[in-house]
Amino acid sequence: LSVGTLAVFGLAVGASAEIIKVEVGKSGSKTIFDPESIKANQGDVVEFHFNSQHSVVAGDFEKACTPVTAGGFYSGTLPSGDKTTFSITINNTQPIFLYCSLPGHCQAGAVGVINTGGDHTVDEYKAAAAKTGSSEEPKSVFGGS
Repeated sequence: LSVGTLAVFGLAVGASAEIIKVEVGKSGSKTIFDPESIKANQGDVVEFHFNSQHSVVAGDFEKACTPVTAGGFYSGTLPSGDKTTFSITINNTQPIFLYCSLPGHCQAGAVGVINTGGDHTVDEYKAAAAKTGSSEEPKSVFGGS
């Protein structure tokens, strides 16, 4: 293979990754994360656009409103603004549940999922979140940019 062929092949492979936009706290939306449930392939980038003050944390399905214990991500509390974003790259197609860690937000239904599947749904996560007393917030931003 020539260098030119390799370059074209590299462009073709890279072109398959998508950027998936999730609006966070957009006025008029019925949910904090819109869409609330998305499908993403390995290599895709999920871009959270903050329209009002919120955060996004990778949550543990078994302990709603609590960060996952391995891997994951946390945006920190971000203000609203056209250019306020937090992006993550999808490493596999396993379900990733997420929530807003601001006080009371997760309990009020500010949750979502990337790659729902198996026995777990965003509605089940939302129901479990409503029964928690508080949300856990990681100490610092990680897992995205």
